[in-house]
Amino acid sequence: MLAGVGAIVAVEESSTTSRAPPEPPPRPIPKPLPPHGKVLLDAYYDSPAYSSRTAAIQAAYAAAAARNAVLECRAGRVYSLDTAALQLQPATPITIEGNGATFRSNWGKPRCIDFMRTVDYQTFHDIDIRDLIFDANHHTSPTAASAVGNVMSGGGIHSQRINATRITLRRCKWINVPYGTTGSYSCFALQSLHAP
Repeated sequence: MLAGVGAIVAVEESSTTSRAPPEPPPRPIPKPLPPHGKVLLDAYYDSPAYSSRTAAIQAAYAAAAARNAVLECRAGRVYSLDTAALQLQPATPITIEGNGATFRSNWGKPRCIDFMRTVDYQTFHDIDIRDLIFDANHHTSPTAASAVGNVMSGGGIHSQRINATRITLRRCKWINVPYGTTGSYSCFALQSLHAP
């Protein structure tokens, strides 16, 4: 009988020595990181640090592009372009999330966004503009003009050549675009002048 009792004790000892170590205490849930994926246009637009509303919009665009972030507009807000159009830079991917906001031209020409080419054949790529209203504000221009897409920086529109790939406009709307009887006005002017 003693042998039997000893055997039971031995089993109990071996079971206690083979137990898994206790689980560590649960880790605290980390605090969420500050958002780095979005640049809020309002933070720049409402700042007195800029000489014009256009300068504020351009600074917000540059900040978003530098961080590869989304430039986010506030739903329903009207953003005035008072000295020039927003100038998109070559080789600079950007997403602009409009949320139903409006870019309104108040600088005397109907354009709200330009592809800012400085030399021929610069590439503009991975530009995604969503849910934005472009208000040309009934402005006319002596040359071809557009709410989005007029390539600028010297010379006429037909003498400027760029490469464009993966440029997307999703659920955008154009309003107050002047109608030219000569056909020189349009909502979106980005055209291929060369055979593929």
